[in-house]
Amino acid sequence: MSTGLTETAGMVAMQYAFPLPADYDMGIVRQRVAERGSGFDDFPGLIQKSFLIAERGQPGAPGNFYAPFYVWRSPGAMLGFLTGDKFRTVTQAFGWPKVQFWTPLAFDFGRVRDINQPSVMPRAATRELFNVVGNADLADLRSREIEAHEMALATPGLYSRVVALNPDRWQIVRFTLWAAMPTAPVGDCFEVLHLSQPDSR
Repeated sequence: MSTGLTETAGMVAMQYAFPLPADYDMGIVRQRVAERGSGFDDFPGLIQKSFLIAERGQPGAPGNFYAPFYVWRSPGAMLGFLTGDKFRTVTQAFGWPKVQFWTPLAFDFGRVRDINQPSVMPRAATRELFNVVGNADLADLRSREIEAHEMALATPGLYSRVVALNPDRWQIVRFTLWAAMPTAPVGDCFEVLHLSQPDSR
């Protein structure tokens, strides 16, 4: 295993999802993100926020959802958001969500991301969730996930990837941003409407 992976100590991955009716006009969410998304472009302690939607009938979509995914520099940064005006505003618009969070095992950018080409931005995301088998060798699991993560970074079109663990539910999440949706995506699929990454370096 190489030693070039990003140091993830203290980071938190977080997601909440709002299920929307089958006949919901997803244009409402698109317009909201277009108007408000840039408000996170300088949010303190935010490494990355992916503004995600899934639309019923699209390949891999779990239904109609607004489901932003965050990577925070620290629990304090996450808490600052959850107790602040921005989260209050989203709950007033969509309701009170269940917030899921994980401790990252690895987080890195792929080759498609080039700071000299800011126009190259992700357009799609995939999310894999799976439960850790009881009595698993957690050290071995961590090692295998990091090795698989490092190999995945060379995948064409991969913008960024995080793999993380929630020891309360014993759940692993693998979340990947793509320049375009892969031909054969794995897991739930989302469209990226906007990406904020004020603390990504």
